[in-house]
Amino acid sequence: LSLACTQMKLAPEEALVAATANAAHVLDRADRVGRLQPGFAADVVLLDGADWRHVAYHLGGDVVHTVIEGGAVAFRRTA
Repeated sequence: LSLACTQMKLAPEEALVAATANAAHVLDRADRVGRLQPGFAADVVLLDGADWRHVAYHLGGDVVHTVIEGGAVAFRRTA
């Protein structure tokens, strides 16, 4: 997301769609991945920040709060 926003001048919303839904279409998997929707497979990274767009412009740092992989919590940052 950071490279798409800073180097390719995409808006954070455009970069997020490019990395999720559009990527699923390219891989011919848009019928089952690429969106948070009932019935779709998803691995999700929950971020801890003031605004989700923060990640697009700040490389590095400890912003990952929780990772959900295959429907189960794979990582959760503790205080």
